[in-house]
Amino acid sequence: MRQFLTKPDGSLPDGITIEQLESLGLIPVIPTLPPAVDNAHVCVDTQSPVLSNGVWFQQWAVEPIETEELSDESLLIRLAEIRWMRESSGIRIGDQQVTTLREEMPVWQGMLLDITLRPGATAAFEYKPRGGQNVLLSPQQITRIYECFAWYVNACFATERSLVAQIGTISNSQILDLANADSTWPQKQFQP
Repeated sequence: MRQFLTKPDGSLPDGITIEQLESLGLIPVIPTLPPAVDNAHVCVDTQSPVLSNGVWFQQWAVEPIETEELSDESLLIRLAEIRWMRESSGIRIGDQQVTTLREEMPVWQGMLLDITLRPGATAAFEYKPRGGQNVLLSPQQITRIYECFAWYVNACFATERSLVAQIGTISNSQILDLANADSTWPQKQFQP
């Protein structure tokens, strides 16, 4: 069994404490998923982190936007925000929830690289999803998760690109309504 760090690049030395980070002016912030919104006429943006039980957590603000006053440039920004919310909202493979935050991709790439470099490897890999329990994954499961993760993120970018292509052909409000529709975006449920 192999243990992978959430930051496989080793950017922090082993054994560093929160106090040491704070003495350097660095405060670790636990990332959180953005709130799910069912209205394309709101903007979700990050806020300053909040301290809870000695741990800093990322916070989100949801604010209404006026679509009639939305310029094409503002619409492009809003479409990127919506795509990012969709992209980072996670997927489900069978009964396993998988986060799709960009920080997670190197974890899967590292495990996939290890599998590739050791053909025939059968060792299980330990993985702990955000907010979940540790699970052991086989090389086949890791490969499937990586394939679904990569496909989903790329499909979200393709969807954003198709929405951008409609600027000038329909109203900005209609484009935002399309961006808000679940049916516009790629599937989030995959077979194991």
